[in-house]
Amino acid sequence: MTLGKLPPCVRNNNPGNIRKGRDTWLGEAPRQDGSPFVQFETPEMGCRAMAKVLLAYQRRYGLRTVRGIVSRWAPPSENPTESYVAHVAQSIGRGADEPIDIINDNGLLARLMQAMAKFEGDHDSYFTEAHFARGVYLAHNKGE
Repeated sequence: MTLGKLPPCVRNNNPGNIRKGRDTWLGEAPRQDGSPFVQFETPEMGCRAMAKVLLAYQRRYGLRTVRGIVSRWAPPSENPTESYVAHVAQSIGRGADEPIDIINDNGLLARLMQAMAKFEGDHDSYFTEAHFARGVYLAHNKGE
């Protein structure tokens, strides 16, 4: 498959399709194309950014359920949020409204990210468990 035919999340090393904003991410590729999504230098740095955002959702906003997290990540005004919630909840084996602790459970955070990436377009599993595990590690241990 040519690069242009790959899903944006894969093309950009951005498993969660994080949109560009005013801040620059650690590991952001120096050259960005016209995509609305951030391009990262490596899959691990894209996973790190995704983990940082999800950890902030729990720490800053108190989002402690799959429904709460996914609804903020992929609001209904732009996404099939209920389908997204159902996919992620089923993938990680938790209820949509069951409390989850992704701050203290790195494995759960990595599984949540993997399920979200699959919904975002990573249907061929380009992003591996190792990418997500390394991204979680970096989110906890490598600066802002």
